[in-house]
Amino acid sequence: MERQHGPDRRATTIPTMKPPVVIAIVAASAIVLAGLVASAAIVVNTLVPGCQAGNEQLVGTLKALPILDVHPADFRFTDGDSGCDDDDGFAQAWQGYRSTEPFAILPFYEKAALADGWKPIAHSFEYSCFTKEIDGVNAYLNVGVSDSNSSGTGTDYSVGVRASRERDIGC
Repeated sequence: MERQHGPDRRATTIPTMKPPVVIAIVAASAIVLAGLVASAAIVVNTLVPGCQAGNEQLVGTLKALPILDVHPADFRFTDGDSGCDDDDGFAQAWQGYRSTEPFAILPFYEKAALADGWKPIAHSFEYSCFTKEIDGVNAYLNVGVSDSNSSGTGTDYSVGVRASRERDIGC
């Protein structure tokens, strides 16, 4: 004997969809998902800057500039890097050195920068900044002398170049 629950219970069947309809639904879902992922990537890039538009290619251009490999005779390479600034997204490349002639560093780089077409825009007893158009944007060459070398083996200094396709970033 068959049991029925409630008034007039009948067996029902679930309609099946035809394959073209299923394919269309899956395709539409994939398009919507791709749009959401792209939108999320734009939001993340806006909230957490890395390389801003066009600056990734600019990193390689800056890194290859000959001025970064110019140095006085009494130097020692300490470190260097290139990439995009974590906070502002501009392109940058720099080299760190140590010299036993601290008072010769800035005059040496001023002469080298001027010979390479850089224009001076700022100078102090521990810092110099120059500008030059590189790949269609204003680039900035910074030479900074540090007094924090505690090893007593010389004076640390850095030579860096930075630029951005988004805006003029200055020294």
